[in-house]
Amino acid sequence: MSDEHPLTLYCGGKGNGKIWCDVCEVELDPSKWFFACSDCEVALHVQCALGDFSRLMPGKLYTFGERECEVVLNNLYTRPFCSHCRSRCKAPVILKDNNKDNGYICSKSCL
Repeated sequence: MSDEHPLTLYCGGKGNGKIWCDVCEVELDPSKWFFACSDCEVALHVQCALGDFSRLMPGKLYTFGERECEVVLNNLYTRPFCSHCRSRCKAPVILKDNNKDNGYICSKSCL
């Protein structure tokens, strides 16, 4: 997702109607923290906006057990499928599994 407007962190808002995450398409709970853009009405769960690997440096190699993984940005128009859960990787930073046919890993739970 790409937007030139800044996102603002919200919590406890009471809106008129339901709010849906533009990444995972699941309803947001306004009593929990979420990001939103007031200009284009985009809303995102914090986890969907940041992802599990957001603190890792893109391009770096990490070893998880016997797996060697490269941190990659997930910013292409076609999102890759996760090797574990088989869903499209939605987070902005994901892992490329260098040991498994260059498959991708979308989250810690799939690692």
